[in-house]
Amino acid sequence: MHEYPNIWPQGGIFAFSGVDGPTDAAEPFAAYGVRDGIGWTFPLEPEVTLRAAVGADRLVSIQYPTDYCLSDCWHVTVELHEHRGYVAGGFLDRHSISLVIELERVEGTEFPTLVSDAPGRAANGAEVFAGNGRWIAVATGDASLHRQFGIAVSYASEEDAVRRAQSACRADITDLSSQRLAFTAALEAPQGMAGNRKRTVYKAISVLKAHIQSSGGAMPCRWTSPHRIEIPQPRLWDSSVHALGLKHLSVDLAEDSLRAMFAQPDDSAGEMQADTAPLPAYTPLAAWVLWRHFEAYRRTPFLREMYPKLVRQMNWIEAHRRNETGLYGWKLGEDTAARGIESGMDNSPRFDHATAMTAVDLSSYMAAEYRVLEKMAKWLDNTADAAAWAKRRAEIVELMNEVLWDDEHQFYFDLDEVGDFISVKTASGFLPLHGRVPDRDRAEALRMHLMNPKEFRAPLRVPSVALDEDCFTNNLWRGPSWLQLNLFIYYGLMSYGFFQEAREVAHSSIDEVVRCYLLYGCFYEFYDSSTDRPPFDLPRGKTTGALADFSATAAAFLDLTHEVK
Repeated sequence: MHEYPNIWPQGGIFAFSGVDGPTDAAEPFAAYGVRDGIGWTFPLEPEVTLRAAVGADRLVSIQYPTDYCLSDCWHVTVELHEHRGYVAGGFLDRHSISLVIELERVEGTEFPTLVSDAPGRAANGAEVFAGNGRWIAVATGDASLHRQFGIAVSYASEEDAVRRAQSACRADITDLSSQRLAFTAALEAPQGMAGNRKRTVYKAISVLKAHIQSSGGAMPCRWTSPHRIEIPQPRLWDSSVHALGLKHLSVDLAEDSLRAMFAQPDDSAGEMQADTAPLPAYTPLAAWVLWRHFEAYRRTPFLREMYPKLVRQMNWIEAHRRNETGLYGWKLGEDTAARGIESGMDNSPRFDHATAMTAVDLSSYMAAEYRVLEKMAKWLDNTADAAAWAKRRAEIVELMNEVLWDDEHQFYFDLDEVGDFISVKTASGFLPLHGRVPDRDRAEALRMHLMNPKEFRAPLRVPSVALDEDCFTNNLWRGPSWLQLNLFIYYGLMSYGFFQEAREVAHSSIDEVVRCYLLYGCFYEFYDSSTDRPPFDLPRGKTTGALADFSATAAAFLDLTHEVK
């Protein structure tokens, strides 16, 4: 029996996946799971929330062992006044949902229904919620204790929404569930894994699946987004991490995730535009990820296809992000709450005061990229390129150890616009391990910082800012832990033979993800490094709450669980 995730996701993502059919990011139909029972919030304008209920009583999941609750289909046991039933259903396509609510026959029990907080109106036998250029229709089956419903959206007309909802109300739920479960059912968790960790692995698979969009428009292949609702556009850092997770599910999906980064007509990375503003999460990881993919599958045609695109990416960074030091710096934004948006570390204290910078993380990523580009060039019999990449990498390593290493603090720091250290210890100071930059003595010094409980050995490794820094908080990149960053720290530690420390980072990350999943049913964008506060209660810049069912976290979790299984 598959041990599927069976916990209702409080604030988690429900969506139709591009694995199963066409999607359209311009016409979204995705929902958040409500926190107070079984229900869905569709964040369209205005917002519509539908809750499963019987009379005035909201139905609540009781987590039966054989239940499943995936992002595109579900069968959850519910209880009402000591009488059991279930809510089952799923996405028929990108427009519609079919579901059934069934309860045991109890004298005097009212019939199941879907109730909404928003005012709707009757139209052709359905309830319609009109909004800004879209219509959501709810069709309800005959009154009984086994009652079927159809929910549909249309961006064309009210009539189209009603027609789709009525069709969904007649769908075969058993057949629908079999279709949606097929992708996950064909996959196996790491050997020997069982129980709650295995359920969490299948939850990670479900989250990744939910964020896969089909080809269409400017995208010639399937692609992924960081968050289906809040960040629906692809980003390079996230897409790279997605590919690491997807390679454990499907070689074709992993390749599409990498291919989509370079799907623009000029063959440059998707976010490389005119150099007028910071680019969100523009982190060069694609070559390193591609090489790990190649080591697993040895698909030379794909390597040959991607190699020139990676070269163009390196050329773009050399032209636009290399500075007078010979190293690289992010372009800083004007928004004080997200000056580091280009790095993906939006509000890190690294960016509080500098007007320009030489960045430890970007320089480390470039060292890692050139290292694997040399390997690719050798495999493709391009000896001239291989020599050029090796030379450039050696220059980066020498410069980083010369200008970014602080002998006094035994740590790597960014430089500000006048060449002074930005002396705040952040997790980015460990990324030179990923780039194979430190010598043995420097690597050992980094290990000591990592294992110091006053600095980075928090209950959840690795806090994004050292615990002893005055600027440490639990807001976004000013203290919380991020799995995708931990993933690259893990690989960096492994490359230096710090196996115990690497496993500690991995197991700490995995354990906290599983713990929070069991409590709230979700994966999160970031986690409290003290493990005291739930992720949805943490500050996030000017708002509150880490995004739930964040796809890069799911991908990093999958990769780590396969690494330390």
